[in-house]
Amino acid sequence: MRHPFPILLVSLTCIWFALNEMAAADDSMAELAGWVKAAGGDARGLVAWKELHVDGGAAFRTQDAVLLKLKQWPASNKANFPRLNNPTKKIYLLGQPKAELQLRPEPTKWIVSLPKQLPEDAHPVIVVETIGKPHLPQVPERILADDAGIYILPGHKAVTYGEMLRYEPQPHKNTVGYWTKPADWAQWHLKVKGAGIYSLHILQGCGKGQGGSDVGIHVRRAVDAAAGSESHAEPSLRFIVQDTGNFQNFVRRELGNIEFKMAGQFTLEIRPERLAKNAVMDVREVRLVPADGK
Repeated sequence: MRHPFPILLVSLTCIWFALNEMAAADDSMAELAGWVKAAGGDARGLVAWKELHVDGGAAFRTQDAVLLKLKQWPASNKANFPRLNNPTKKIYLLGQPKAELQLRPEPTKWIVSLPKQLPEDAHPVIVVETIGKPHLPQVPERILADDAGIYILPGHKAVTYGEMLRYEPQPHKNTVGYWTKPADWAQWHLKVKGAGIYSLHILQGCGKGQGGSDVGIHVRRAVDAAAGSESHAEPSLRFIVQDTGNFQNFVRRELGNIEFKMAGQFTLEIRPERLAKNAVMDVREVRLVPADGK
């Protein structure tokens, strides 16, 4: 008969480590809350965000910000963390809100450049102010119609696929961009309330001399998208990218009508078919507006 003591010892050891980990996390958040208050901020609503992994640190969030607490100053003078599904207002070190830090968005992560050493009047915490409650794109957000029946598909809710395409959250961008590879594509998920015809509007920008790329817009049921079927089907709409003089000079264009024959879960995908010059375009938003105005 196996003696129960070793099993009990292992269980108690696991509990001890778990309790110590919880105590350390509580101490870390209490320290951070003290720093926030010392910097003139409000620590109410501050919670640990374990789902967001930070190299060499820990993540916390409020209703409109992410706080990345660094355990030690990185030798590379850079901090990496997974991309958010939010536009950003500004990024800075706690205690130095006027000294904004540079952000370089990559397809799946964001990189913040830091000074060579921690300034004397700052704390080792990167503050990322966001528009909306911070959240990760682990589960695609299903977009619902607003009170006017319009489906608004912003750049920050897009799922990007491919080598270079990414969401760029900076205030002057707030766009799906870096579209230099024609095989890259963007996808939005939406929940359609019923059959209907919608006018598709796109808010696109394109650098001077870079227009002319051919692009297809595919609307299909989410189950077909998940199964990978119909990926080479004819698009619901085609259009040619307009040169707007600058990639961040966005112009709203009405491209044509899309019909939903039933309610349900759908995806809308933007897939380039031919790259005219160096980059396809930037897309800040897509809208589906009821064609009958109702």
